[in-house]
This record gives sequence, C-alpha cells and structure tokens, in this order.
Amino acid sequence: MAPETGLHDAPALTAGPVPQAEHLHERGRRRVVFAASGDLRLAPLVHQRGAAAHAAGARLGLEWHDQHTVEGDNARSLVTRWRDEGVTGVIAYDDDVAATVVGAAVRAGARVPGDLAVVGHDDSPLASVLVPSLSTVRIDTGALGRTLAQRALDEVLDRPHEHGHLPVATDLVRREST
Repeated sequence: MAPETGLHDAPALTAGPVPQAEHLHERGRRRVVFAASGDLRLAPLVHQRGAAAHAAGARLGLEWHDQHTVEGDNARSLVTRWRDEGVTGVIAYDDDVAATVVGAAVRAGARVPGDLAVVGHDDSPLASVLVPSLSTVRIDTGALGRTLAQRALDEVLDRPHEHGHLPVATDLVRREST
C-alpha cells in the first residue's frame, strides 16, 4: 500500500524554491540560507520547501547554511549571525518570513539587497508594498484551486481522475529585495 500523501507533497506547492534558488544564483549570491516559518500547522510544507530549496541550491553549487526558523523575536540575531557567516542570500518559506527577515536586516544596519538578498514565496499583497519590495514566487493559485476542486469532486462522485502530480505554474516576480 502506498504511503498516504497530503497537499504538502504536491509539487505545485513545493516548486517555488527552485526559481528562488536560481534567482539568487543569477544575482551572484553563493552563500544561502532557508528561512522557515515556525507555524507548526505548516510544518510538513515548510519541510518540503526547505528540502526543495536545499536540493536546488546543491544542484546550482550554492554554499548551503543551516535552515533556521525565523520568528519576530529571533530575526535580528539570525540576520546578524548570517552576516557574520557571510550569508548573502535568503530563500524564505513565504512572504511573511521574508518580510520579517528584511525588517530585521534593515534594523540591524544591513543593506537589502546589497548585503543580503531576500526572495519570498506566494506573492502576497505585502510583497509589493514592503520597502524594499519583495522579490517572490507567484503560484497560479486559481489553476491549482480548480484542479483540487475537480479532484475532490471526482472523489465524492467516485469518478476516476488523472493520477500524478498537480500542475505546477510558478513565476518569479523580481522586485527590490534582490
């Protein structure tokens, strides 16, 4: 019997770290860290995105630093530590984590993106209004939602549905943080 899977296993939800890592690589960032969310409800997805970021970074030859959970009270000390370790790029779990990192970096006197480039995930409304605005990954959530709804309907009606992975449609939105 195959192991039970959840939405966090869907490549559509874990594909974002690849363009995040590629963008930082293109921008000349070679020492990178994954900034994780501490929300326990998101733990499976955080783990999957972290693993995807690490794999993408390894494929690109990025020097990978340990993954860290970023929360408001530890963000500034983490940013200071990363600067001391020579980290130049941050792949953030989502835009909220990215915004926390950017705010902590600015408060610690770091230049974003000069000293530390930060790329978020999800293209939330916050991404475009933060200063500096966040480079981020956008997922076609409309298409993803339609596919998930169709799969749920197929299950309820006991209809066969196409097995395999959900479609992946990601787009990197380049803004000021990188």
